[in-house]
Amino acid sequence: MLTANVLANMFRKSYEIIVDRTDYLNQINVFPVADGDTGLNIAATLKSIVDELDSRFDDLSLEQVCDGISKGAFSGARGNAGVILSQFFVGFAKIISTGLDLNTFSNAISEGSKRAYKAVMDPKEGTILSVMKATSEAAKSKNDTNLKEMIEHCYETSMQSTLETPDQMSVLKKAKVVDSGALGFVYIIQGWLFVIAEYFEKSIMINMRDELINLARVSNISHAPIEYRYCTEAMLVTTEQNENELKTSLMEYGDSLLVISDNGHLKLHIHTNEPKNVITNFSRNGDLYSVKVDDMISQSFTTHS
Repeated sequence: MLTANVLANMFRKSYEIIVDRTDYLNQINVFPVADGDTGLNIAATLKSIVDELDSRFDDLSLEQVCDGISKGAFSGARGNAGVILSQFFVGFAKIISTGLDLNTFSNAISEGSKRAYKAVMDPKEGTILSVMKATSEAAKSKNDTNLKEMIEHCYETSMQSTLETPDQMSVLKKAKVVDSGALGFVYIIQGWLFVIAEYFEKSIMINMRDELINLARVSNISHAPIEYRYCTEAMLVTTEQNENELKTSLMEYGDSLLVISDNGHLKLHIHTNEPKNVITNFSRNGDLYSVKVDDMISQSFTTHS
């Protein structure tokens, strides 16, 4: 049976795998812009979760693990993929905190997928969102088996769904890659499977589909013009959390807009040419305490040159 400590180790293993694959994910990063930081952003988000878990007692309760996942995911969410992923983890933790049985686990994956979709103003298929949804459906179909079989099916499904992303997104097909965020999600599920399979069997071998290996060698990633240069992120404390109104007020400044909330905190992510105006507008909603602005043109040339 799944325990709180095993659940925590699932996230630790996923982080370990993502760290090892960070450069690869950066190299095949095309959507929404080829700024070459998807691996870094997913790694930063998972590191924040692991740091939260490691700062607590060794023998963790389920409540402590889920609180650590939620807090770490929200505070450490970075970049487009990281913020979307953070919402998956927050939704997952909310449901799994109620129990560790198989049905609750599949419901947790489903809630994570729904929350991730909700965070995005204009959800696109052929991205990490598609793979999350396919994975949640895979989990539901294995409710009558056991946790190892369920996560094995989730892993196989996530790989297949990721392989289909170029058929859903023309920019990926042109570049001869899969969606980088989607593949990052595959690595996360792979980490979960490593821990669960070892927990069940001790001796394991988990393979990655050949088509998902060494894509960077055959990719055709070009330096397409980046319309909005600055990836802008900020966090603040607020007493009001009308995310939809805030999104509406910020839409005119760029794209890839994400606004998420957690216990009186708001986090913003947007690609824009006016980071100062964005931050000024956002800061009117509370007490600003964190700002990060990255030049995506510089990032793109550094990664893909």
